[in-house]
Amino acid sequence: MTLQSLEERLVRYGLKYHRFLKQNADYIKLVWSPEMIQDEAVSTEVFQFIGKIGSLGSTLLKRDAGNTNTEPLDESISQVAVMTLTSSILVYFMIHSRFGEHALGLDEESYIRQLVRLLLHGLNGVSLEN
Repeated sequence: MTLQSLEERLVRYGLKYHRFLKQNADYIKLVWSPEMIQDEAVSTEVFQFIGKIGSLGSTLLKRDAGNTNTEPLDESISQVAVMTLTSSILVYFMIHSRFGEHALGLDEESYIRQLVRLLLHGLNGVSLEN
């Protein structure tokens, strides 16, 4: 069995997260509705869920950093990276839910792959065309 690159693991993570959002679309829309945002019990549940998703993504980033010659990622950087990834996928999902599957011109896998490349390599020297 071959180890996947960090990029591929993050893409798989992003695709699983997007699939979860699609499978639970009604629930996702409900918990982000104005009425539910004001409900303390729902907010606590959502916050705990977001924490679990973030922990999984941070684990992926930390595990990869431990397998390279680079310094381990600072916890706050890891958290920001995972929040950037998941929040962008949530916005992508919400736009598609509201305006249709072709609203952004990128299918979910292409979007997530581009997002992961941007996250890992930034804008400098990386072609976002593919």
